[in-house]
Amino acid sequence: SGQAVCWSGDWQLRWDLSPLGYLSMAAHGHLDALHLSLWLGNVALVIDPGTGAYYGDTRLRTWLASWAAHNGPRIPNGEFPKRLGPFLWETHHAIPKWRVIDSATMSGELVLPQGTASRQIRRIHQDGEDGWEIDDLVTPSAESSSASFEVSWQFAPGTVLRANPETPTLFSGERKGVRFTVGLDAAWSRIQWFPETSASLGFPIEGDLQGLCSPSFRRVQSGPLIMLRAIGGNPRRYRTTILAARA
Repeated sequence: SGQAVCWSGDWQLRWDLSPLGYLSMAAHGHLDALHLSLWLGNVALVIDPGTGAYYGDTRLRTWLASWAAHNGPRIPNGEFPKRLGPFLWETHHAIPKWRVIDSATMSGELVLPQGTASRQIRRIHQDGEDGWEIDDLVTPSAESSSASFEVSWQFAPGTVLRANPETPTLFSGERKGVRFTVGLDAAWSRIQWFPETSASLGFPIEGDLQGLCSPSFRRVQSGPLIMLRAIGGNPRRYRTTILAARA
């Protein structure tokens, strides 16, 4: 299926390294290659945004299938592949490549016309905490003039996410009694934080779609969202660290 799955301690991780969709028209595909989902103690923390409904709200359905709604490293304004309908795409993107670096580290990459997106994930233990280091990089193609890229971390509805007033690159989170921290590389050029959550929403959705997700079919809620942007002339890896106290 192209899904890498890991159980380690109280953590469960699912990493999407799959083709776009089914057969030639990529049916049911979402632009989720390199997307990462995380659970801790069976509680969902970092999530896939879901589906919404096939026809209830076209604008929302398009958003939930987009690169921007998933957390893999993405190239701004990159509209490849183009979505032609609820179950139809113009073409497939390349199948992501992956390799095991060592017993705690794995990397994957996706080649797109605008450049190559790559993500490295490493299991870590430090200072009484354990979790994951995620290093992201986009190397522009010869036709692209920018090394800029973005990553969005969508947290499950019901998550309480708080910024650290003294350290803008550190956040603390809690959901269903599970506590965790999110640490961000100081080199990220822009950090946007959307802490609000709301109850279930009806169709059609009005206004901004950022932070919206669909826990089940035809159910729409919102969760906290961290949006990151990297700008640099020399491509480099940018890190996100997600940790929890060791059980």
